[in-house]
Amino acid sequence: MTKLTLKITAAIVLALNLSGCFDGSSSSRPTRSAAIIDSTGGELASTDGVIEMVIPPNSVGEDTEFSILQRSLADLPQEFPQGKYPEGSRYYELGPSGSTFETPITVSVALDQLAGNNGLVEGTYFLVTADNGEIKLLDNLLLTVDGTTGKRTLTGQIDHFSPLLMFRNWSEKDTSAAPNTGGVLTRQIGANFALQFSSFLDASDPENNDALEGISITIQTSGPLAALAGESFTSATYTPAQNDVTGFYQATARPEFSCSAVGSGRIDVTMVEHFIRNAADSSFLAEPDADNANLFTLAQLLSGSNTAFPTSYTSQYSINVNCTDGATGATDTDADGIADDIDNCPAVANAAQTDSDNDGIGDACDDSDNDGVIDINDAFPADPAEWLDTDADGVGDNGDNCPDISNSEQTNLDGDAFGDACDDDRDGDGRANTNDAFPDDPNEWQDTDTDGIGDNGDNCPTVVNPEQTDSNNDGIGDLCEPQNSADTDSDTVLDNVDNCPSIPNTDQADIDGDGIGDVCDPQDDTDTDSDTVRDAIDNCPNDANTDQADLDGDGIGDVCDPQNDTDTDGDTVRDEIDNCPNDANTDQADI
Repeated sequence: MTKLTLKITAAIVLALNLSGCFDGSSSSRPTRSAAIIDSTGGELASTDGVIEMVIPPNSVGEDTEFSILQRSLADLPQEFPQGKYPEGSRYYELGPSGSTFETPITVSVALDQLAGNNGLVEGTYFLVTADNGEIKLLDNLLLTVDGTTGKRTLTGQIDHFSPLLMFRNWSEKDTSAAPNTGGVLTRQIGANFALQFSSFLDASDPENNDALEGISITIQTSGPLAALAGESFTSATYTPAQNDVTGFYQATARPEFSCSAVGSGRIDVTMVEHFIRNAADSSFLAEPDADNANLFTLAQLLSGSNTAFPTSYTSQYSINVNCTDGATGATDTDADGIADDIDNCPAVANAAQTDSDNDGIGDACDDSDNDGVIDINDAFPADPAEWLDTDADGVGDNGDNCPDISNSEQTNLDGDAFGDACDDDRDGDGRANTNDAFPDDPNEWQDTDTDGIGDNGDNCPTVVNPEQTDSNNDGIGDLCEPQNSADTDSDTVLDNVDNCPSIPNTDQADIDGDGIGDVCDPQDDTDTDSDTVRDAIDNCPNDANTDQADLDGDGIGDVCDPQNDTDTDGDTVRDEIDNCPNDANTDQADI
């Protein structure tokens, strides 16, 4: 018979503080992990591997940074009582602080990571939080134990990030009493076997202490396994204290099973412990040992709050079983229903036996390139030098010059170890791209006159001259030649381009367009009527007539001609000499 026992002798309380900042007052250095999570959800684990958050889809509507920061107990917020916390207790902060989520976030604790040298710590585990100053339990607490791997995980749900603490009460280590120490059970067909599940609760004074009422179990089996008649509920019995040993309650369930055929199957057992709470008892699930006096207990943490003390606790156990024929001794190590002697991956479950390359090794365990990463997890199963492609650009991380940024072309202008896509100085001129006017030109980085020509190659670096004209080919642009740099009349226009270099005329007005500014043009540029036609050639200098219309061609513009230039019929013959003033007849024919 196989005996599996769960022994409860103490409490481990997990809590996580989701707010506050590390102030450096503790001796330990905080370690922080973070990840950007979008509306599709994601996961994040603490750097010590103990805490993991699972953020379901639609918990956040936009990219949000989630974080886990491990802190010292010295930094605990005021919501938690000040006093003696057992060695091994841990304090974390989860971010974003103060956030509320439509869909609860699942927080899990890998209890395997809390194992001591002698095995896993046995006990009852809780997750608590301080929400709005009141300490309470997380929702949907569940302890799961994988009987094959020995992995133990406690999960709970929270929809509002607020102060929390990982609290570990003293608990004796007892691997011999563990539900399963790992591995796969092997049982023969026709030989019934039993699994034992036990719960213990210390109580020195049964009249005043909390009590264990009993346990109930439900069972599911798969494969060739069947559950025989067994107790679904068993009451707890009390053993009085004796020989310096504290009295305790004990409840034990011992269901039996059988194998009907060769193959592999699994037994899943859900056990619920039922407690009777005595409000006056502050030592619930605490080890009554003088060496551990004054350690906080769950009862003390919840005292004064409106949170109901838990009256039940649920654990789930899964145990894989190989059913064998005593004659053949057939085994199924990976519990996938395929006997080891015909299984193409005997140590990795793969009931489908898929073998894509027909090499006799199943895809689930095949490592074609022998790089230590099985093909199904290898981004480059035929390349022993590559197995991961973080940025999904088709270039393996080991040879990718920007492993975190997609850059399939691997462009590297300066030939250093960093591709252009992630190089802060891609032209290698010693100037960061953000401070380089020419980030892709190793010979240029500044353009003082902003004319598009870098200072190192600009023949007038302080004077705008994109044409770079250099008439005498002396390397100095015409616009900044020493002889051309004077401004005799101080009108801000250099003499070499000033149409009146000795007379100030910032506007450079030149009405006749002869290249000589109006203020210094020897030709009279007066334009009395401001019609843009100089008086000297204006046929009406005192009357604006930009078009200079002169119907009779007498040199006097129509707008100022004293002779009547009216042409009623528009035939270009003035009415006073037109033989038909009202009828157009340009030829003035008169037979």
